[in-house]
Parts: sequence; C-alpha cells; structure tokens
Amino acid sequence: MIVNKYLSADDAARQLTEKIIELIQFQSQQPFFSIALSGGNNPALLFDLWASDYKQRIPWKQLHLYWVDERCVPPTNTDSNYLMTKNHLLDLVPIPHENIFRIHGEANPSDEAFRYTSLVRKNLLQQNELPVFDCILLGIGPDGHTSSIFPKQTALLDTSTPYIVNEHPQTKQKRIALTPRTILNAKKIIFFATGSQKREIIRSVISGNIQYPAGYIVNRAPETLLYTDQ
Repeated sequence: MIVNKYLSADDAARQLTEKIIELIQFQSQQPFFSIALSGGNNPALLFDLWASDYKQRIPWKQLHLYWVDERCVPPTNTDSNYLMTKNHLLDLVPIPHENIFRIHGEANPSDEAFRYTSLVRKNLLQQNELPVFDCILLGIGPDGHTSSIFPKQTALLDTSTPYIVNEHPQTKQKRIALTPRTILNAKKIIFFATGSQKREIIRSVISGNIQYPAGYIVNRAPETLLYTDQ
C-alpha cells in the first residue's frame, strides 16, 4: 500500500481528487472512465469538494458512476448511499443522467444483486472473467470493513459474483455489496479514510491484516493507495 498522509482531511481529499483527475486524463482516449463510489462521511466531504472547487475541472461527461455498495432502502431514505451522493454531488454538477448507474436499494435484494452484476458485466471490459472498473474508491469502517463486507465473513472473500446480498452483523440490515475479487480486478484501488478514531484500524489495514476485509484487499492487491490525515 502506498500511504499518502496529509495534515487535514481536506488536504487528503484534494490530493485524492488530483489523483483521480490524473487517472481520467491518462485514460482520455477511452470513451468513459468508470468509478465505483462508496458511502459514508468521508465520501460526503470529498463530494462537497468535487461539487465546489473541482466542478469546472472534472470532465463529468466522461465519468460513469457506479456504487461499491448500497443499503437495501429506497433512494429517498437517509440511509441510502445514493441519496447522500445525490445531495452532495449529483444535484450540483453537470453529469449526464445516463452516466449514473445506481443500485436500486428499494428492489428485491437478490434480484437487484443479479441485475447490477449483469449491468457491470455488460458495461465494463472483462478480464479474468470479471468486470474491470477504472477506479474503485473505498472507505475503511471502524471495524475494518469495506464495501459492506464485514469481519468474519470469510465465505464472501473469494466469491466470483461481482455483487452479492450481505447483511450487517449487528443491525441485520441487508446490503448489496461489491465483492473482493472484483475489487482486486480494478485498474486502481483507492482508500480514503480520515479521522483520529480510525487511527488504529488504519494501521492494521496498512499492515495487510487479513482479519479485516480492508486489510484483505491491501494484502492481495498488487497496489493500493491510501489518502489519509492519520
């Protein structure tokens, strides 16, 4: 893992954004740049920045937006990752509607996991019999989870299905989640995690501690990037 550490979360978000713009420009010969987004407080900070300071610099027409995971709730529910992205980003930037591929959290979970898997297989290039995202933006939960894959859910780590239905171990809320094998198949994997409350878990993830799903990704990927203030 390549660790990019800054004095503040804002600085980390800005440098991460510069990296994404660099990746888009490097692949400008492609018709689109596919990026899978995560939910949570850190992405909200990032999206606020994209919608303000970077609104004129990001080539919105070239971006195809997907989601890493989604809670199985309607898109108007405050738990929805899509709603958070809509409020902090999508309603504020000139991205074409047809470039937004949301997970339908309001649908039957099994049906939606199958539909979204079929969608990404159809839309993205395939390699190793899996879809290839240009970039996947991941968070690190305080328990070391990422993409709604939680500790001790080892059976999910090697599944070949890109998106599956999973369940939060405490709340039992169902979620649609991108699985590790497809994450590891991406061209670029970027973690964004800030805040002093995550200091210890970030240290464990950086070391590639496979008891945490985020650490499992770091341990298995040829390269991952972390942008943090810790």
